[in-house]
Amino acid sequence: MSKIFYKREKLKKIHEFIVNLILLITVTYFMLKKTVHVSISDFLIHVFSSEMVPWILDILIGIVVYSLIARVFLYVYEFWSKDETKIINLQTPHYRCILNNNVEIGEHIKKVDKTFDIKNLIDNHAYESNMQIIHRNFSEHLLEVLKERKLSTNDLFISLFHQDVPVLNTEIKEFVYSSHYDPTIHDTLTEKLNIEEDKSLAGIHAIEKKKPIICHKIKNGNYVKGKEERRENIKHYIGIPLKINGIIVALLNIEFHNYVCFQDEKDMKSFIQQEIQAFIYLYEYQLYKRYFFHLIKEKDQ
Repeated sequence: MSKIFYKREKLKKIHEFIVNLILLITVTYFMLKKTVHVSISDFLIHVFSSEMVPWILDILIGIVVYSLIARVFLYVYEFWSKDETKIINLQTPHYRCILNNNVEIGEHIKKVDKTFDIKNLIDNHAYESNMQIIHRNFSEHLLEVLKERKLSTNDLFISLFHQDVPVLNTEIKEFVYSSHYDPTIHDTLTEKLNIEEDKSLAGIHAIEKKKPIICHKIKNGNYVKGKEERRENIKHYIGIPLKINGIIVALLNIEFHNYVCFQDEKDMKSFIQQEIQAFIYLYEYQLYKRYFFHLIKEKDQ
């Protein structure tokens, strides 16, 4: 499906280039004809027989007329087509996430305003539910920007593994399962990721290298499929380490199933920068709050 999409886009660009080139050549020819009296008819007469010249001229005129018509259609299409720059509103998933963050802080303010209780404030962080909100909106965003690939919720799997007890140190050796999306569709059997014992896992490579790991093609050596049924049809994987003050405290896993969505690794890197980076910051925001509230609780004891 992805190959067809890319071929179609490539053919569209080639067609537009040829149309524009023909019109440019035509305009240039008439300018030269008027200034230096260059004539294509005279040139054709010297190269071809007199019987063929009218046929060739008719073909050239037909190509120019077609290019003019095509240019008009392209102009109309470009003018009236939907603007790809999205309007900032609540239909955009990451803006809904940001609004949720503000609403949550507003709830904390209300609680502090009534009765100030540090423990009660920490217990109402709603970390798990907030992560699920980000999972859901992140999934919606991916489906929207990849709609040309015909993806559905069944074709995406997002999971998060984090440090069990939120205490910042540089020797985190194990990450435990936190949450995944969509829990109504997918199951996950992995409960823990151990840095020493699970070195073959792509997610561990991301943690060790301290940067996103991209598996454009799933193959032996770059990704272990595991026992989960969903992984039988996995096409791409992205593992993203999440950091607090430069220390990796969580791992975000993104799996694409059933459809080839990207041309190559370079395409996936560009996709991360353009479409995923904002959500990485949203995930890290919730992690920052988790560690902040835990630190407050420790100081209060």
